[in-house]
Amino acid sequence: YIFTLLITLCLTGVSFGQSPVITALVDATCSGGVPKMLEIYAEGTVDFSLYSLENQTNGNTTWGNSQSLADFGVVTDEFVYLVKNSDLAVFNAEFPSLSSANILVSNTVNYNGDDKVRIILDSDSSVIDQYGTGGDGSGTAWEYTNGFAKRNNNTMGNSGDFTLANWSFSKGALSGLGSCNSAATFGSVVLVGSYTNATASISNNAIADFSTYPNP
Repeated sequence: YIFTLLITLCLTGVSFGQSPVITALVDATCSGGVPKMLEIYAEGTVDFSLYSLENQTNGNTTWGNSQSLADFGVVTDEFVYLVKNSDLAVFNAEFPSLSSANILVSNTVNYNGDDKVRIILDSDSSVIDQYGTGGDGSGTAWEYTNGFAKRNNNTMGNSGDFTLANWSFSKGALSGLGSCNSAATFGSVVLVGSYTNATASISNNAIADFSTYPNP
């Protein structure tokens, strides 16, 4: 029984670990609706040269505007961030805690809170993780215009599908905020880098988050 359990857990770790997971999106409210930001968590050791980011904006149903994630390099159990090219200075002011974070500037995150984004595996274009579903997200449960969306803790993603129950949405929560509006910084409200995952895993020959039976 114990052997079977170990094999099952190993297979689970292979299926769900070592993958990039979308954990937060921001559609902020400085002049021009900036900054736009996407947070990704490297679940395990992730070689980002294998992946790209794509979006669908303005109600389009075709994925495009691809951005290679290779510049993130190899990352283990850490957060990385994409910021719209022209937003970097504002982003730095509004999220000072991320001054030393792994950041990639990209126009692929030039989206609004009703647009979709996904991570694909370059080798076969399979979808690793996705935010949003259907066409235009205006008026949907997952819209976060002038606000942010955050993945709920202990929801792994990596299925290629968007699961509404895995997310919390704060549409309009950033209206009037930001140091650009002489108010609290967006970073003090969004609390980036806070996603945690307590799913069982095998590390250093031990089973984490699992109770063990006593010896007979």
